[in-house]
Amino acid sequence: MTQLSRRRFLGGVGMALGGVALAGPLSACGGGGGGGGAARSDAPFDIPTFRAPPAPALDPAFVAEHEAMCDVYVGQPAEYHATYQGKPLSGGQITTFQFTWGNPPTDVSNDPYWQELNSRLGGEIKTTFVPAAQYGDKLATTLASGNVPDLVFVDDNNPVALQAIRDGAFADLSETLSGDNVLQWPNLAARREAAWRSSLRDGRIMTVPSPVHPLSIFPLIRLDIAERIGANPAPADADELFALLAEAATVRQAHGLPVHGIALYDDALQTTIEAMYRVGCDWQLDDGGGFVHKIETDAYRESLAFLARCWEAGAFNPDALSGTKPEGPAANAVFHPTAWSDSVGGGNLDTWQSDTEGVRLDFLDLKGFDGGDCRWERNLPHGRSIAVSSRVAGDADRLAEILDVLDYLSAPWGSEERLFVDSGIEGVHWEMRDGLVTPTDPPSTQYTSVSAGDPVYTLAPRSEPWAESFFRVASRAAEQSVPKDIAGLASSTLATKGTQLNSALLDQQNAVVSGRSSLADFDDFVSSWLNQGGEQIRREYDEALQARG
Repeated sequence: MTQLSRRRFLGGVGMALGGVALAGPLSACGGGGGGGGAARSDAPFDIPTFRAPPAPALDPAFVAEHEAMCDVYVGQPAEYHATYQGKPLSGGQITTFQFTWGNPPTDVSNDPYWQELNSRLGGEIKTTFVPAAQYGDKLATTLASGNVPDLVFVDDNNPVALQAIRDGAFADLSETLSGDNVLQWPNLAARREAAWRSSLRDGRIMTVPSPVHPLSIFPLIRLDIAERIGANPAPADADELFALLAEAATVRQAHGLPVHGIALYDDALQTTIEAMYRVGCDWQLDDGGGFVHKIETDAYRESLAFLARCWEAGAFNPDALSGTKPEGPAANAVFHPTAWSDSVGGGNLDTWQSDTEGVRLDFLDLKGFDGGDCRWERNLPHGRSIAVSSRVAGDADRLAEILDVLDYLSAPWGSEERLFVDSGIEGVHWEMRDGLVTPTDPPSTQYTSVSAGDPVYTLAPRSEPWAESFFRVASRAAEQSVPKDIAGLASSTLATKGTQLNSALLDQQNAVVSGRSSLADFDDFVSSWLNQGGEQIRREYDEALQARG
């Protein structure tokens, strides 16, 4: 997903080495072959042909009518169809490099999940697990050894991974997957053109991307609290939203209620308030056709001013910068922007309401600061990616075998393979409860797979009462959304300096919102930020845009 993080402010470091997206056949626009890797091909190629996977054995509850909206499903398919015939390996091993959240497993030799996966693949998968915090260092060590695993799970925000792509550590898949060639691997073909184009590196297919939801953050409102304090539960503009949040703070102070206007200052909140003020993309085109960063715009400053006003009024939980969500329904916040997967996707709305008497929640159809529309920035069309080691590129049979494995691991939602890869073995790792695949002893799958097919919103059966509301609010947000202006453009400086620039921006942003710094001093910060690399990133995007024509 995207699965957004606080790193989103730089517009996606994953585009740092992204190629220029052209119409028709593509050719390389950058060199390669450094660091002992394979030379980059210059041969033209076509974007892989899209072929839709078999439909799941479940009708959607709501069908999307906008390109930035996804179909909504409630519950699980009645049965899971197979998308892969046979076994991709004919014995032997395949090696992978993947990162984990938390501590990696120390031994998977006797783990029933990995034993079953080996049986399904027809060989042995040997995995190097790396904790996410050590990803860059471990990847650098692995690359230096010259023994790059067959499949490498690429963190698109990591400069080491991006430089490895440019240095030729990974196979150029452009000709292999070009046009109808990809149809040899039906699950790899279940990716639309936008996902492939957004993941190009120097104009070439260097990774296999996962399609992601265009939008993933949606605000919730605690109707019971809004009504108790006599505030408008459907604020018509920014002033009415502020009144709701400030009044919640007053009631908490007067009556000791365990509620807040806002529980956390996090990426979901920042995303939502920026949408309300129509900030738009992180890097965006101005009226003259050149790029500006959002921190240079009045709209961005107005969004920070709104949040600072809320902080001063006591609308925030006092520990809002801690990163720890308060306990209670929707973190006991009147206004709670959250990922769909944390609300209806996992059935949390039903749990929050049923576990605490009187709680009532719904999705908020957010209005713009002036009562008009919002402007939501879409996620890039691709998420996590997998690269193939350049070691195997010269052996056509071995390359095809590795892509066969990736084809198996790329099965779409609703397939038997996807259910197993994500959740493991029924009765061992999960069981069906109330129509929902419920983990009991989840396997250490981590980033074993990428996904294919059009992304969908899957709601837990107990979330059905909110399905229509979710679809309506999400569809409205989709209509008000804009794609990233930098999609398909390159900035090498973003790859090398993005982490430092992003950290500086987050620190300053937190300081302004919490009152430790003033917006009056923000001009000095913007000037410093641009001098430390932002201006060079702008020039590189402008040059890439001109080259694209």
